[in-house]
Amino acid sequence: MIGSVVAGLGAGLAFNGTLRTISATTSAKARAGVFSAAYVVSYTALSVPSLAAGLLARWWRLETTAYLYIAFVEVLAVLAVVHAGRQSARRRPAAARPT
Repeated sequence: MIGSVVAGLGAGLAFNGTLRTISATTSAKARAGVFSAAYVVSYTALSVPSLAAGLLARWWRLETTAYLYIAFVEVLAVLAVVHAGRQSARRRPAAARPT
C-alpha cells in the first residue's frame, strides 16, 4: 500500500512538472494544442499497457501477466533513466564533463 502511495505521488509530481514545463515553454496560441497532445499521449500510455495485460491474462495466468507487465515497466523505466542521463550530459558545458 505504501508503495502505491509513493508511486502515485511520483507519477503526480512528474505529470505536474510536465505540465509546468509545457506551460513555460509554449506560446499562448500553441498551448491548448500542446496540452491536448500531452493528455492524449498520457492517457494512451496509461491505458494501452493495461488493456494489453488484460487481454494477455486470458491466455496466461494473471500472475504470469503481472510479472511480465512489471518487467515491461521496469525496462521502460531504465530506458527513461538512460535517456535522461544522456540528455543531461549533452547539456553540461564541455569544461564540466568528466574526462
